Amino acid sequence: MRRGVLLLCAGIGVVAGLCIWFARGLPDFRENLLLNLAPEMLTTMVTLLVIQPVLSRLEEERVREHLRLDYPSFCDKVAQTGDIVCVLDTFSYLLSGASATRFADAARTAIRRGATVRVMLLDPDSMAARQRSHELSADVRREVMRNLRELRRLEAVLPEEHRDRLQVRVYAAAPSIQLYRCGERMMVSFYPVDRLSGEGQQLEVRITTPLGSFVSERFAELWSRSRSVNEVLTRHVQFVEPESGEPGTPMWLEYVDDDGVLYLSDQRLVVELARHRDRPVTVRVDGSAEQVHELELIDPEEPGELALLRRLRAEFTEKYGADAEMFVRVKGVPRAMIETTSAERAPVRTARRRATEVQCVAVQNVAVQNGDHRPVFRALALPHLDGLLARAGLDEADRLRARAVAEVLPFRTNSYVVDELIDWQAAPEDPMYRLVFPQPDMLPRADVERLASMLRDGASADRLRADVNRIRLRLNPHPSGQRDLNTPLLDGEPVEGMQHKYAETLLFFPRQGQTCHAYCSYCFRWPQFVGEPDLRMASGDAAALTSYVRAHPEITSVLITGGDPLIMSSAVLARYVEPLLEIPHLESVRIGTKALSYWPHRFLTDPDADELLRLFERVVGSGRNLALMGHYSHPRELEPEAAVRALRRAQGTGAVVRCQAPLIRGVNDRAQDWAVLWRRLVAQGAVPYYMFVERDTGPQDYFAVPLARAHELFREAYAQVSGLARTVRGPIMSATPGKVQVDGVAEVGGRRAFVLHYVQARDPELVGRPFFAAYDPDARWLTDLRPLPGDGPLPGLG
Repeated sequence: MRRGVLLLCAGIGVVAGLCIWFARGLPDFRENLLLNLAPEMLTTMVTLLVIQPVLSRLEEERVREHLRLDYPSFCDKVAQTGDIVCVLDTFSYLLSGASATRFADAARTAIRRGATVRVMLLDPDSMAARQRSHELSADVRREVMRNLRELRRLEAVLPEEHRDRLQVRVYAAAPSIQLYRCGERMMVSFYPVDRLSGEGQQLEVRITTPLGSFVSERFAELWSRSRSVNEVLTRHVQFVEPESGEPGTPMWLEYVDDDGVLYLSDQRLVVELARHRDRPVTVRVDGSAEQVHELELIDPEEPGELALLRRLRAEFTEKYGADAEMFVRVKGVPRAMIETTSAERAPVRTARRRATEVQCVAVQNVAVQNGDHRPVFRALALPHLDGLLARAGLDEADRLRARAVAEVLPFRTNSYVVDELIDWQAAPEDPMYRLVFPQPDMLPRADVERLASMLRDGASADRLRADVNRIRLRLNPHPSGQRDLNTPLLDGEPVEGMQHKYAETLLFFPRQGQTCHAYCSYCFRWPQFVGEPDLRMASGDAAALTSYVRAHPEITSVLITGGDPLIMSSAVLARYVEPLLEIPHLESVRIGTKALSYWPHRFLTDPDADELLRLFERVVGSGRNLALMGHYSHPRELEPEAAVRALRRAQGTGAVVRCQAPLIRGVNDRAQDWAVLWRRLVAQGAVPYYMFVERDTGPQDYFAVPLARAHELFREAYAQVSGLARTVRGPIMSATPGKVQVDGVAEVGGRRAFVLHYVQARDPELVGRPFFAAYDPDARWLTDLRPLPGDGPLPGLG
């Protein structure tokens, strides 16, 4: 019996007892009591225990009508259930726009409570999808693929042990119903011809009603005949051993079908073709034991293949929402196999393996195209993070903490960095590993533990985002007044994407260049990469750049920065650079880049590498100095042959490579590392330029080295190099008033003091003038310093 009924019965009993107590002295009390009270009590009990449950049951069985499907309300119900959730639709607005995030949060919560979420959408490659596209005047295939991509993203954030509770399939029939079920109730509608079912009338019923039972049976029937999402988005492929003919490890590979021919896009295939150019590479597809197929790399130099490659790339992007550079043709696959249904396929529906080894194999960097070695850039981001952290030996708790840090600060690396620069035997203490991977203790412990708990518990995206944003704002996202003090004006209006701090130099942030081949964990430009428009500086207006420089003859140098401008194509970069070459008073163009270290193939084998070098030559040929501001943080970055060749090739255009980096605790806080780095740079013809101090933003508390120690390291390294390397200056603080160099420690009036001077300043009068600050062994930044007793404020801070 329900708790409410019991409470009501108890209340009635108390009232009845009081009435009896007060009436006990009346004449004929006992007779009247038995005559009146007993029937009333009996009637009440029958009403509560019999009639009310029947009425409630009838109410529950009643069919309720709704004008349309309320997606937010359905998400709220999903978040509260621990039972079954089912969706059957052509495609669903539940999985797009603002609803997608809300449903993902609700589904994660439901799955954590033990629910199973089943989603069944129309097969995007079926005849029914084409017919439905005609009825809706919409691209059903594209919409279904978008839904499937959202569901894959949801699966990626689920804990491994929960992923089997999210089940996604596609059906090829054209059912007459649509349902959205949560627990014992469901919303049912019948497909209108001219609009999506969710926009039409909905019937809310229980699964025990005749309609609910019929719809449930129809769903189960369709489910049994449907295909898994793996079969839609991937193909089951196995290499065939040439000697034994035995199949190798199963792989689920992304693919496109073009005119009945199967094309696969996966780096492992390209690697295999590169390793065995002397013999055919063969595979089995979809578990077929009867037929073996030969692989063939698409060569854009062959007649007609370039147009095919462009078409395949477009089809791949439409299907997966991502880019693919290279494709492999599967020769001899019959059209029937490409269009096969689940009933015709071999039973190979086990989920794709997500073990760490497989993730590590997936980041191999060797590839072949046009008959020579041409590495293909492969970015590795949050979906790859857990596997890479496990490879470094982090336990589950520390991986979760590192993932929490990556919610606040950006993470991105690539296959070259992972394979060529990191010593995995030394990870997680390896300096190059620390340079690019989030550390579990990079942020304040309380923040990390709170975010980790939210991730573990499946907190809503809105709640997580709000907490992340609060942390980011505490990290001083725009240090040195760069947003308030450095934004220039053009015709009286602020100009986005430019910084004009020093009279002679303008910084420009091209919109297309505000990412990098890999992110440094210490990067002071982290706000550019976190997806918050209010924190980002960027402009796509090349005309505004040119106009501003023309209007300010004091500007002699433009620094194009980011992000990394060399992430852009050469053609896009040229649109910003070439108009500057028409400005007479401009003397130099600088490009800030880490590509020389993190992706040297940008200068060697990328499709437009030669075009990039021709652009450099045009800048130099115009009579300007072209300086590549190369960011080298550790000598290991110059060890790979590709890095040396890239450096030489860039210099061959007449560009000067000047090298700079900050001093980072745990990465390059040894004098020997700096000395070796500077010597190697000089040997390759590059110019050591700056050793910076970690700026007062982001994870400064984690990476910063005190100024006193920074000067000791600089002096020790400086003493180990020849005069050719002593072009370097440091340690340098790029602070609000300007660039301040720590020159040393001296006795001034009987007190220890830092000796400093401005290398560059907002106020030109400060440049080159030495000044003193009270010695503080723990000071890490200009604002940590105090003037000597009796002196006024430090220059630039008064």
